[in-house]
Order: sequence, then structure tokens, then C-alpha cells
Amino acid sequence: MLVAERFEDFCEEFYFVEKSVEVYVHLRSVDDTRRVRIDALYEPGSTTQYTAAAYIEEMIEVASIRTPYAKGSVWINFGLPSILAAKSADDAIAQALRWLRGHCSKVAGA
Repeated sequence: MLVAERFEDFCEEFYFVEKSVEVYVHLRSVDDTRRVRIDALYEPGSTTQYTAAAYIEEMIEVASIRTPYAKGSVWINFGLPSILAAKSADDAIAQALRWLRGHCSKVAGA
């Protein structure tokens, strides 16, 4: 297993992504269906076993000499509350999904 302490000389923070999910949701703030990735993170040595981070996919123009009008995508931090903490990767993702539900304008099957 990778030992985080070996990289403390240049890494201020070090997390393992234990599990990820990607979902398509209809966000109220954007009024469109968007792709969101949620990562369950484990920080070695932390008192909080697992936290979560969320990212929203944004389309951007990526101009170059060969393709002046190309588009690409980037993942932008979606700003989960820092109070999310869990005892397992699954629990961290479930907490983040419950938080995300509160930012959606419609729920599938509802």
C-alpha cells in the first residue's frame, strides 16, 4: 500500500479516493441536467475516517491551432459542506447524495 508519509516533504494534503460515483441530475441553480462526480476520500492519519468531494462537469472551449473551435470538459469543485464525515466510503457517498438531492429541481420517478 502507498505510504502517504513518504511524500510529506511536498504534499500538504494527501487523500485516497476510495470510491466514486457519477450521476446526472437536474440542478435548480443551472436549470439543466448536469453530470456530477462524488468521491469518497480517505485521509491517512485523520480523525475523520471518510469525507466526500463533489465536482460538476463544465463544457469549455479549448482553442488550438489544429482545432480552433473545439470543446472539452473540466471538473469543477461543487462545494460540499465540510461537515460531511462518515465511517465508510459508502456512507460518505450516501451523505453527499442526500445533500445533492436538496439542490435538484426534480427527482426521478417522483
